[in-house]
Amino acid sequence: MNSNIDFTQELLKELIRHKEWLDDSQNKKIKQAMAKSYYSHEMLSLFKDEPDAQRNFISKEVVSKFISTFSDEDIESKQIISDEVGVLLSFVEEVITPKVVSDIVTKFQDLLNSENQKPYRVEKENLLACIEDILNTFLEKIATMTDEKILNSFVDSIVQGMNTLGDWAQKKIFVFPCLKVVKILKDPKKTEVANLIQNFLRNTNIDGIKFVFDKLSKEEKTQLFQEPQYTAAFQEKVKQLDVLNFLYPLAPKDISTEWLKSLINSDPQIALSKLEELNYRVDDKVAIVDALLNKALQASVHEKESLYHAINKMKCANDKNLRNTLTIQIKDLLKNDDPSQQKIGHTTLENAAYLSDTAKRDIAREVIEWLRSLQPDSASKPDSIKSVLMSWDVLPPTPQSDFVDLIFEKLIKIWINVDNIKLGFETLSSIKLKYEEYSTYFDDVINKIEAEENAQIKSELITGLSKLRPKKTNRKNRGFLKKIDKLSADQSQSE
Repeated sequence: MNSNIDFTQELLKELIRHKEWLDDSQNKKIKQAMAKSYYSHEMLSLFKDEPDAQRNFISKEVVSKFISTFSDEDIESKQIISDEVGVLLSFVEEVITPKVVSDIVTKFQDLLNSENQKPYRVEKENLLACIEDILNTFLEKIATMTDEKILNSFVDSIVQGMNTLGDWAQKKIFVFPCLKVVKILKDPKKTEVANLIQNFLRNTNIDGIKFVFDKLSKEEKTQLFQEPQYTAAFQEKVKQLDVLNFLYPLAPKDISTEWLKSLINSDPQIALSKLEELNYRVDDKVAIVDALLNKALQASVHEKESLYHAINKMKCANDKNLRNTLTIQIKDLLKNDDPSQQKIGHTTLENAAYLSDTAKRDIAREVIEWLRSLQPDSASKPDSIKSVLMSWDVLPPTPQSDFVDLIFEKLIKIWINVDNIKLGFETLSSIKLKYEEYSTYFDDVINKIEAEENAQIKSELITGLSKLRPKKTNRKNRGFLKKIDKLSADQSQSE
């Protein structure tokens, strides 16, 4: 028997090599012989890369009979089932008739039904990989089958196989076939399969996501991201940073932007980690910064700091309206009674060098007015006070004078505690005041020192005022310098 097979194979090889030896009637006889006795995998594999020979010698009956030879035993060997499917996929389009397509679907449903009775195993995964190849090649023809029951029955076997497996890590082998067939189904079957896909996306881990996406073409990935029924599942899944990192470069730009916006609102730390990884280079900076600014209004103190850090890293998107919004938020932070909010306002302004001088002046003016409205017992706002110094050089004389006045009046003259006095003199020493311009304030402090009975306060006033000592002596400040020197000497002697 083997010798007959070997002879037939050698004969077919010669006929394939020398197709010109035969005329149409002889080709027809060979087709009939093939359909009657020579449709095994061994015989048909000779035609795998020979489309012209297929047209001469292979009929639709040959292909149907070949399909009928596929068995459960073949699945036990990955090589056998893969080789058989490889031959099937190689057949020219002319022989893949609606009847052949129906035979393919029916045969693989039978194989799948048998495999569904078994627990998860590598052989099951191999079978599903073969089904994937068949769907990739013949999906359009399968979609045109006139008997819808055949397709729906096949899909039922896919659904059953997926539902039978309890582990999402195992279910993943059915997802790609689901993604293929869902495109050609009608409701209610279409919705049923779409729900299976959605549940998988919600419940699988990064390995499951990668398993499926590695099988998809670029176009298929884009289509999957854009399907409305999966939008919520993806938005939920990207809350896992490893999933976000994998999917972000694969998604269309508008969708990845929506993910970031959604994460900024629901899981800002995930979004901020991703922005840092991207070095704050995103496709739509305006949309992302706008989301960050909106989130910052309602965020906790800890989150605010991180959000404003990102906003500044993105130069507030180089957008006039967004920078105006940031300016307003910085003002509100610096005018907040909570010291932690003031500190965030100070840090944010410090890192927002890109803001215009107009914006900086606006912030400083408003903070000065707020500080002036406070009573002395609540006027010690270190971060708010220091924020004014950041914009000192762009402030006009009037708000500068107002600021100096409130520091002298509310922190130094009407003292509440030593810390207020220290803060006042520390602030004024940064400005480098000229005695000639603010002599009234300097002299008021001298008078206060001379009248002060509390030794600690008196000492702090002398130490602070000494820090404001003019470097050069002139006619106007000579008397003030003598008083400072005398007070400092008296202080040294008393110590």
